Amino acid sequence: MFLFYDECNRKWFPITEMCRIYAKDICNGLSKPYSLEQRNYIAGLLESYIRDYIKKVGGYDKLKLYTREEVEAIEDETTQELLNAIEWYRNLKGY
Repeated sequence: MFLFYDECNRKWFPITEMCRIYAKDICNGLSKPYSLEQRNYIAGLLESYIRDYIKKVGGYDKLKLYTREEVEAIEDETTQELLNAIEWYRNLKGY
């Protein structure tokens, strides 16, 4: 069984449970009413995608899992790229 670590709750969850949590977050983020069936549908899509991806790469042991530090470095790099693009656009428009 593959598990996800939820940094906020500091707990490990099975894929199915984590997909349910993510689906709830997605639905709540839409700021619109949703049914349990819709939330379950989204959770099922997430789980299907994850399991298909794991199968595609050849199993759990073939996954590239990032450490917290690696994820933060990727996030920092991506954020800096976005800020650079915004600055470039502002300079182009003369803001």
